Amino acid sequence: MNIQQRSLGLDDAEMVRRLRRQARGLEAMLEDELASLPVKAEARQQREEILEFLRKNPWRTRDCAQKCVRDVTMAIKRLHSNLAEAVDATGKRHPTLQEFARHLHEYLLTPSGRGGGPGGMRGFAGGCFTYEPPPGVIWTLQP
Repeated sequence: MNIQQRSLGLDDAEMVRRLRRQARGLEAMLEDELASLPVKAEARQQREEILEFLRKNPWRTRDCAQKCVRDVTMAIKRLHSNLAEAVDATGKRHPTLQEFARHLHEYLLTPSGRGGGPGGMRGFAGGCFTYEPPPGVIWTLQP
């Protein structure tokens, strides 16, 4: 089964276009010499409400998506930090977990531009992580 989800950003863009079209229609009504004063007053009020809404809420889901990106990025960085500082039951550094932390930093965080230092692939859209496996490593699914 293939399920496709429409981007919430597209829904917001469509809503913004519809509201702007509606505001232009109301503006035309305000310029109409044949429209009565009460009709123009109502059109003016509706137009102001639309414009105020657009000023306060230009891209609601973009803000939500950006918050999700920040939250996931922080969670991954927190996981990385905890792995890098991991100790065993006796308080000694845990070599396996620390090696995994190094692997995540080198092959996930740095190529994604989230390694905390210069470099990385900055051309990707926010919210994208890039995993670049070590040379010669090919991951396969086992049946």
